[in-house]
Order: sequence, then structure tokens, then C-alpha cells
Amino acid sequence: EYSQNLLAGKIPSFRNIHRLIHKCGKHMWVDLTVVLLNDVNGIPLYIVGDIVDITEQVLAEHALQASEENYREFVEGTDDLITRFDPQATITFVNHRSNKIFGLPPDKCIGLSVYDFVHPDDKQAFQETFASWVANRVTNTTYENRQISRSGQVFHLLWTINLHYGPLGELDCINGIARDITERKVSEQVLKYLATHDPLTSLPNRTLFSDRLNHALLLASRSSTHVAVMFIDLDGFKSVNDAFGHEMGDQVLKRVAKRLNSCVRESDTIARLSGDEFTLVVENITNPDDAAVIAQKILTTLSVPLQEEGQQITITASVGISIYPKDGKDERRLLKTADAAMYKVKNSTKNGYCFFG
Repeated sequence: EYSQNLLAGKIPSFRNIHRLIHKCGKHMWVDLTVVLLNDVNGIPLYIVGDIVDITEQVLAEHALQASEENYREFVEGTDDLITRFDPQATITFVNHRSNKIFGLPPDKCIGLSVYDFVHPDDKQAFQETFASWVANRVTNTTYENRQISRSGQVFHLLWTINLHYGPLGELDCINGIARDITERKVSEQVLKYLATHDPLTSLPNRTLFSDRLNHALLLASRSSTHVAVMFIDLDGFKSVNDAFGHEMGDQVLKRVAKRLNSCVRESDTIARLSGDEFTLVVENITNPDDAAVIAQKILTTLSVPLQEEGQQITITASVGISIYPKDGKDERRLLKTADAAMYKVKNSTKNGYCFFG
């Protein structure tokens, strides 16, 4: 078509990039420039062509294009957040995941500070860590923090950080790839909570109670104060399960747990050991008689009838009290003496409290 237009006088010359087939069979890319030479009467004499081999250039361009396409597919196709920011922490690039993590499209993030999206509670630690990376000329590292989007949603991210330095050693830019590990962190927190709390009442379980009690004993030994340990057993709770069923019994235990929590200070620990057995650590008391006040408060609070599904249920409890260091200096001894005091109440009047000894 080009040649026909050239011979017809429609164009004086043309240029075209195309492939030739070498006699050995391989393809070559060439840049062809063609000019028509006429005689004095305008009759075509020669077609002159200038052929330049541009095979390497074309192959390099194709490779670069393929590389860019692969890079673009990776950057925009990944579920990870990919960012680049300068030494002042100003965002210069971010991929599509900014829509979710930052709550803004990529173009709206450019020019903002990466600190704008760090959770306020993590910002100072991140700034200090970033400064230490630069001071120690760190090139590759990992980091975990919380990001908060414009909508207020919090994400836990695990970052892979690459710091690039210029020829004079100055920090040039920082590339970061962040993986959203929010679900994993939530699962870890749930598992940690279940390991230390009773799933029915949400009270601390035996493991956490033991930890809190031993910590309280350590502080008391240093400050020469007292610790009260109470063993609380509900009176006749089996009859509640027998009369109303275990589902109703579980609801009653939840209500009891809330009432017990309302009777103690935030520094104290009320725990469910098993069934209808509860324990309490009262820290930092100067007068052992203070424990009696709390025990009476518990009895009074529990004795108020419960209304569950149209049924009125009255709960009472037997409470045994042991005092550190008089009745024991370790967890095992204090629980044993508190348990013995509780059974003393259980075998006599019930609905009361008793000190060991």
C-alpha cells in the first residue's frame, strides 16, 4: 500500500517498521525509509530504501513492556499494600489497597505523610523505630503496627521494609509491603482470652487467678500489707439445675458473676474455678477485718432474688476467708485454708462467711 501510494505520486516517501525474514529463518526488526527518485520528466527511475536493523532495540522494548506489565499486574493484583515514601515519610506511591487500608484512593494518598495513617497509640514507637533504622543504616527489616483508615477502621499490618540509600550514603526512599494480619491478631487475642478466662461468665479462670494471686502476694511481701483470699460456694445450686434445667442454671451463673464483680475493686480478682465455685483475691488491705466487709457485701448482693424467664430464684453463698500471711504464705496454703473455712460455713448455717482458724 505504501509502495502503490509512492508510485502514484501521492506521497514523496514513507517510513515503516516491520519484520524481515533472514535467509537462515530468523526474524529481524528493521526501520525502513523509502524514497522515490524520478527523472526530469517525472518518470520514476529508482526506489531507494534505507534499512536499519533495530532488532535489539525492539526486543529490549518488548522485554521492558512485558516487565512493566508483569510489575503492574503484581502491584495492582496483590492483596498486600505496597507503598513508597521519601525520607520525610511523604507517600510518593501506593497501590490500590490504599482504598481499604487508608480509606483513600491512591491518587489522594500521594503527598500525605505515612504517619497520618498510623494508629495514634503506635505513632511514637513507629517514629522512633524509623529514626533508628536510618541511624543504623538498616536496609531490610520487618515491622508490625496498627494502621487506621479515614473511616476509623483499625488494621494490623506486618511490614517488609526496604530502605534505599544514594551514592553518598543519604537515604533516598523507603519501599514497604504490608500484609493485613488483622484476622490473625484477632484470633490470637481470642485464644489468649480463652486461655485465661471462663467462657461462660467471662471471669478469670484458675490460670489467671493463680497469676494474679501470686503477684498480689509478691507485692504484699514487699509492702508488709495483707491479702485476703475468699472461697465462695453457692448454696444448693444443684437444685436450680434440677428444677429449671442447665440452660437456666448457666444464665443464673452469668448473673451471679456480674453481681460478684460489682462487689469488688478493679484491682481485685474474682474468678470462677468450676461449677458454682468462685474465688476472690482482695489485694493491699491493711486491716484483715476489711475482708469481712466485702464478704458481707457479697452475701447481701447475691441474696436479692433473680428474675429469669418469669421465675424468681434466690441465691445464697458460703464464703471462707484466709488472710496472708497469717493463714498461709503461698497460693496452695491460702486456698486450702479458705476452702476449709468455707466448708465450716457450709456445714453449719450456710449463707454466711467465716475466717479460717
